[in-house]
Amino acid sequence: AGQRHELDDMLLGSLADRMSGAEFREVIEYIQPSAWPSRLQWALTCVIEMGDTCEMLRHVLDVLAAFGEGLLAQLLKALLTDPLLATTAKLLAQAEPRTLLRQRLPKAEGSAASRALWLVYHREAWRAGAPYTREELRRDAHLTAKAPLSRPEVLLLGVDAPSYKLLIE
Repeated sequence: AGQRHELDDMLLGSLADRMSGAEFREVIEYIQPSAWPSRLQWALTCVIEMGDTCEMLRHVLDVLAAFGEGLLAQLLKALLTDPLLATTAKLLAQAEPRTLLRQRLPKAEGSAASRALWLVYHREAWRAGAPYTREELRRDAHLTAKAPLSRPEVLLLGVDAPSYKLLIE
């Protein structure tokens, strides 16, 4: 069955203060795939404000995954790159939600877009204060002797040589 009416901001705002985790999941399951880009900020604000951040984030990621890997990857990219999504730093500053997001990122092997997403993930996690090592970056972004960081990727990572050394060593 399709959605009869668009969920509007006023309705979502009034529901957010009163929802349980189960009710939150029911509401986000009602959101159509095409509406997710405009509802991501609301959903992530609920994730942070409603209590059990990991469980709520898992609900959001599960619903997005049900729509297919394409939408999940697109919204994970938006989550990590959209400066308007102020909730990203709050999520990445916490170990458990950061791990959950990390588990849902597509593998970097063979895909420039996936590799770029991993680099953005590490950049934003560093900005949020998460410690990562050189080996974790190499593993996650699938960096090898045959596929080292390119100049554009270093720029995407957002570090210069002196700060690079400080950040991942």
